[in-house]
Amino acid sequence: MKRIVILFLFISSFVFASSWKLRDLSLTTENDADFRTDRDYTYGSEIGVLYQTQTNYYLSFHIAHQMFTPENFDKEDANLSNERPYAGYMYIAVGLHNVFGNTLDSLTVQTGFVGPSVHMDAVQRLIHSIIGSPDPKGWNDQIKDEAIIQINYEKRVFIELPNNFSKEENLVFYGGGNLGNASTKATIGAFYRVGEYMQKDFAPRRIDYRGYSNIPLSSQKEQLPTNGWSFGLWAEGSYVLRDIFLDGNTFKESVHVTKKPVVLKGGFLLSYRYKALTIDYLRTYSTKEFTTQDYYHSYGTLHFGYRY
Repeated sequence: MKRIVILFLFISSFVFASSWKLRDLSLTTENDADFRTDRDYTYGSEIGVLYQTQTNYYLSFHIAHQMFTPENFDKEDANLSNERPYAGYMYIAVGLHNVFGNTLDSLTVQTGFVGPSVHMDAVQRLIHSIIGSPDPKGWNDQIKDEAIIQINYEKRVFIELPNNFSKEENLVFYGGGNLGNASTKATIGAFYRVGEYMQKDFAPRRIDYRGYSNIPLSSQKEQLPTNGWSFGLWAEGSYVLRDIFLDGNTFKESVHVTKKPVVLKGGFLLSYRYKALTIDYLRTYSTKEFTTQDYYHSYGTLHFGYRY
């Protein structure tokens, strides 16, 4: 974990000293607490930096961690064989992005660790002690340590729509794939937005996705009124070949469940922009991800972005 943080700081210090143009800073956090649950993908946070290196070429850097827990995390003698395993994940990612007209191509390399070395058990215990939640009991049975390497690609297409409601409207279609020992899957989806004085970009971001989607269509900074807002709807489908957080470790025997190969997700967006600061709130609703899951999972994403 310390090595990942040191590597991210080293890369950041090199980049800040370069002649590249800083275009965006972002902070994203995800949690299912607003649904009054504490299970499955229950928490994540990410810091991202975006630089413009040439006209229409961008480079992004991220550091993030995520937490996965079973439903009955607070029971000493719970049978967890049919529930999502405990897991912690921390990674850094470097992405290369190209805007050509109304399309965005993103190639991201992601590396990190899954397992006890990430110390997500300590993070959850600290959070629970602060908010008065029960102490988690089963982290001794989490997915074991494993180094992660991922190569992710995504293409997005922006389409301006007629202003049917006297508001701005647009569609963003996307498709891509994840290849690596954390996740191997293919995904297609679409995002619809309506609002006033929206920044023209490739839709808001969520953690651990294949690119840096809120890159502007134009390399020239937009001159927009002080305030802007938007409402959005989105949906996507994934075919999953591998998910370490369900299948367990790649090279070791570990806790695991039987995943479902097809997963559908969707939700809505509320977004507000004040000058260069944007605040996005997304809700995600997901179909069942493993065969013994007897409920649908949901979580919220809160994203703060500052565009230069």
